[in-house]
Amino acid sequence: MVAGFSLESVIRAFQTRDVNNGNRVTGGVPTYTLVRTPTGRCPACGENAVVLTCGQDPHGPLLGSSSSAGAPVVGAGVRCAQALADVLGAGFRLESVIPAFTSGFPTYTLIERPGAMRDAFGQKAVIFTCGRQGLEVLGGSDSSTGAPVVADGAPCAQTLAHLLAAGLRVVSAIPTSVSNLPTYTMVTEPGGNPETSHAEAVIFVCLGGGGFDVLSSSSSMGAPVVAAGVPCGQALADGLDAGFRIESIIPGFASNASHELIYTLIMKARRRSDTSDQQAAIFACDASNVVASGSSTGAPPVAGNSCAQALADVLTECFDVAAILPGLGFPTYTLVKRPAGRCRRPGREAVITCGGFSSSSAGAPVVAAGTPCAQALADVLSAGFRIEPTEPLFSGSLPYTLTGKP
Repeated sequence: MVAGFSLESVIRAFQTRDVNNGNRVTGGVPTYTLVRTPTGRCPACGENAVVLTCGQDPHGPLLGSSSSAGAPVVGAGVRCAQALADVLGAGFRLESVIPAFTSGFPTYTLIERPGAMRDAFGQKAVIFTCGRQGLEVLGGSDSSTGAPVVADGAPCAQTLAHLLAAGLRVVSAIPTSVSNLPTYTMVTEPGGNPETSHAEAVIFVCLGGGGFDVLSSSSSMGAPVVAAGVPCGQALADGLDAGFRIESIIPGFASNASHELIYTLIMKARRRSDTSDQQAAIFACDASNVVASGSSTGAPPVAGNSCAQALADVLTECFDVAAILPGLGFPTYTLVKRPAGRCRRPGREAVITCGGFSSSSAGAPVVAAGTPCAQALADVLSAGFRIEPTEPLFSGSLPYTLTGKP
């Protein structure tokens, strides 16, 4: 780590796209942003760092690794899960995981935790990838010493539930170009007590053309079964009603004509939902308008609206943004209604700008065509708006979504 700096963010930088294979991303490397921290205000700043890059087959050696002076050096031939467990056990924390699109498995960045207890023998890690047909585990999964072994071809949701019950937690779910579906990384907490309670999991893939419907799904034993063709917002709302929580939402690599999202819901112990009236809204936008949507019963309609107006209408009905995710050329939005009793029905406005996008809800600032992106952001932020977390589209453009109150 650079002296006096803390790691602010790690994002994937897209390099190339394979136009002969559905415009899939075929290159990606991590880009690091570090920010100088005032003296004495960064007790958690790490002094050492390790970067691990895994190959498509984690049973083989790492594609590469890099360690700062004083950090553990990962030897050649070490498998990915074992390398991850060893570095975590040496007192490092997992800072980020990004897809390495050329290989299909992740690049891990780990930062030293000053004063952390070493726990080399108690740390375990498992890495596995799901396939499309039936959402089964693909060959090439990997487990560190002492961790449960994942069987090739096992149902993904059942595998996830089994590992959760064995005391591991999901630290990353990322898309891969190998399968179009998640690669999960799960680790134990150093010194933590293994959970032996019941766990359940549901994974479903949503594909948007004009609507946003379930394409395929996988459910662990005892978990609700999600039927193909159900609107994705309804599937999400039903899962939340059943007491599940959202573990991850990641983008898939669909064609330019459609949009793909993969949802993972988990429940570690049986519990009741906060409300029996969960609602969800899911939609995708082009440069200005909603182009695909699939919302649950009771959610505000968004089809035919401008993107910013659709977002404002849903936010005003007490929904929160769960995720804004990239596609090849479109951002996708997932919003979930707040639990009963936590809604004051505040008015909300939205602006989407930069990266070739321009959309404002009624009453929100309008960004004039040709305005430099930095100036557009400054103007909207000055009006009391805030930037919602977002990522670059797979095309390389970066539209910003900003929300605020009237």
